[in-house]
Amino acid sequence: MTSEHRINVNANTENTMKKKILFIAVLAGAITAIAFLGSQAAPSSQASAHHALPKVTVARVLSRDIDNTYVFTGKLKAVNT
Repeated sequence: MTSEHRINVNANTENTMKKKILFIAVLAGAITAIAFLGSQAAPSSQASAHHALPKVTVARVLSRDIDNTYVFTGKLKAVNT
C-alpha cells in the first residue's frame, strides 16, 4: 500500500465515525424530545378526576333457544362431475 492509499482509508474511517456519532446524537435528541412531549401530553390524575363519566344507553339482554338447522340454497353435487 502506498502512503496516499493509507491516507484515503483513514479519511474514510474518520468520515464513517463522524456519521455514526452524528446519527447517535440525532437519535438521542429525538428520544429526548419524544419523552418530553409525551410527559407534557399526559393528563394529570387530578384533572381527569373532575370529569364526569359520559352518559350511555344500554339494551336488555335477550335470551332464547336456537335450533340447529342448516339451509342449503343450491345443488349438492361435485364441481367437476
